[in-house]
Amino acid sequence: MQISRVLIAICAVAGATSLSPALADSSDWYVGAGVGETTYGISGGDYALPSLTMVHGSQHTEDSATAFRFDLGYRFSRYLAVEGLYSNFGSASSSFTTTTPANHFTGSTKISGEGVGVVGFLPLTGDFEFLGRAGLFRYKSDVNLAIATTSTFPPVFTFSYPVSSTSGTTQYIGVGADYALGRGLTLRAAWDYFRAKDNHVFTPYDTQEMFGVHLLSLELLYSW
Repeated sequence: MQISRVLIAICAVAGATSLSPALADSSDWYVGAGVGETTYGISGGDYALPSLTMVHGSQHTEDSATAFRFDLGYRFSRYLAVEGLYSNFGSASSSFTTTTPANHFTGSTKISGEGVGVVGFLPLTGDFEFLGRAGLFRYKSDVNLAIATTSTFPPVFTFSYPVSSTSGTTQYIGVGADYALGRGLTLRAAWDYFRAKDNHVFTPYDTQEMFGVHLLSLELLYSW
């Protein structure tokens, strides 16, 4: 499995680095929990059926959501750690209204998953440091599509497509900063970027377009 190979490589590099006497002054486990905001960067057309491309209408997209994040990591030295994560990105929604015929389409996507990566640190003072990280993320998405006919004739009806669940593996990168609060507690602010094909996440159609998920988070870590 690709994730397993990456984890083995990360551990090998981190273990070699920890042998250096100059970097062996910090070896700690840590856990973290935080909240943030997800921005999906999608358009209303991501949920529209292909047959609607020539139909006049309007669209509305809510592409931001509240996210939750949990981390478990081991810091081999002042400069390097390996980190596992679980994140729930929240739900993005979009709607598309057509005039001829008079239909209202809605869609929503919920994404969550887990990953593993490596974190590099740049200490500036005893309490403050910058960080950069990268890794692999295994995600699952649940897509729900529905259509409501708003014409007076034939009668109004609603049709919901079966919920489509898909999964995939993508890469992520991130940057952030840590501030030590004392007693093993650290406050972390970070930005992370996840990338994958939108036909694996947002629609059942083979669009093969790329999308990016931006996650801004604030997290409290505890190390021991």
